[in-house]
Amino acid sequence: MSRHTCILVQDSEADINELLCEDRSLDDGRQLHLIVRGGQVRTTSAGKLIDVLRDQPVRIERALDVSGRTPRAACTPHNRERARKPRTDRVEIRATTVELCRSRGSAKPTYGVVLAEESNTPSGNEPIQWVLITSLPVDNIQQIQQVIQASQGPCRNLASHRHPEASSQPARDCDAFVSSWSSSLLALTSG
Repeated sequence: MSRHTCILVQDSEADINELLCEDRSLDDGRQLHLIVRGGQVRTTSAGKLIDVLRDQPVRIERALDVSGRTPRAACTPHNRERARKPRTDRVEIRATTVELCRSRGSAKPTYGVVLAEESNTPSGNEPIQWVLITSLPVDNIQQIQQVIQASQGPCRNLASHRHPEASSQPARDCDAFVSSWSSSLLALTSG
């Protein structure tokens, strides 16, 4: 049995129902896990995803250094492209497990979701906000931190972190599964 957990880390362009509802079974019996940065307004069986997340207790609070940036274009419709001044603030992290609703079809996949949101946004600024949708568990602080850490990993490179006793054979079945996606793949030791 392999000692790796395969995790596909994707930016918000991958926040699509087809990916979230896809069978992620690998040939060797393992599951390919997902961490996707949310980019859609999503509904859960309990209401709007953002509202469900904001109703959860703060699980982690951290300092956040927000970098400054200049706009990419004169007219920037997206918050990620607007100008901002550098600042230091606090980010509150909440997490829960939800059943995501789909616009079509009957499948309602269950995912862990993590919200990291700036808590004291200065007037005139949009709050920093990340929603991570994951097939990994988010039941405790350690699991939430692992999801956040994996989502910030070497997102454009294939990395293999192995248990010292694990085989030196790369996890090629993971590579084959995601060959059609522009993605990052992390092979992490699962214990």
